[in-house]
Amino acid sequence: MQRFTGLTAAEQKSLSNLQKAGTLRAQHVALRRGTRSNVVVEDYFWVYKVTFEADEVYVAINRDNTKSWSPPAGFVDGLGNCAGGSVPILTACIFVRP
Repeated sequence: MQRFTGLTAAEQKSLSNLQKAGTLRAQHVALRRGTRSNVVVEDYFWVYKVTFEADEVYVAINRDNTKSWSPPAGFVDGLGNCAGGSVPILTACIFVRP
């Protein structure tokens, strides 16, 4: 069962991140119905692109040390986890056009 009250700071941060991801999923049809293509595949770092018609989204999942990767120009991390070409350790980022 998911708790929504009495959360630790880490649990609250995780919940907030998930809520932002849900909002992005609702706003971007590519995250629901898109075709996925790999951009970067490493042992513990994966970047893929999903597209549906004109909607295009990049997702970076890092389970390793901080990695350097930037989306194409015009994309920003809708979760607010990544900036300046850096994907922090143990972080996921969803890059969308604002």
